[in-house]
Amino acid sequence: MISLLSAKAVDVFVDWKVITESDRELYAYGFFMLFSEVFYLFASAFIGALFGITIESVVFFTLFSILRGYAGGIHANSERVCLVSTLGSIFISVFFIWIGSHFALSIPFVLLLAINMPIVLVLSPQDTMTKRLTIEEKKLYRRKTTIVILAMLLLCGIVNKTHMSNLFYCCSVCVTLESALLVLGILFEENNNK
Repeated sequence: MISLLSAKAVDVFVDWKVITESDRELYAYGFFMLFSEVFYLFASAFIGALFGITIESVVFFTLFSILRGYAGGIHANSERVCLVSTLGSIFISVFFIWIGSHFALSIPFVLLLAINMPIVLVLSPQDTMTKRLTIEEKKLYRRKTTIVILAMLLLCGIVNKTHMSNLFYCCSVCVTLESALLVLGILFEENNNK
């Protein structure tokens, strides 16, 4: 669906002579990434609206997108599987954010954050079988992952003292989901290497 839309967008720009035919694949990938992010952001907002936490769900998805971009993790092997698993992950994540904020479950979410933050820091960055990272890229992505994690900790500290404490649950769920994707990525890689 998104890849078809991306291809159509590239066709338009090629017809307008804004993009050359030789750059078609590069721009198709760029449009795919852009359209995917926008689609999932709107999906997050919609799911969040169902639970009455639209802002929190958008914050969650934004933080998750940034963290995942540097930390990596398992990737689906087809666009359809990616669509279903991403929407499912967003729904479950927003549901847990709602539970945390609705029932004020700070302690379990602090524990989730305390357990999963080190996992993310140790296991990231994780490359994929299709895109292997160089040693320099791994150092850069590890540094950026650490900065994102530290920024989330700072955000948690700030929102804990304000009326925006629901954003703490966004950070906790974001790090927990990323941790799960990194662990699944390692398990998947080990299974493929057998």
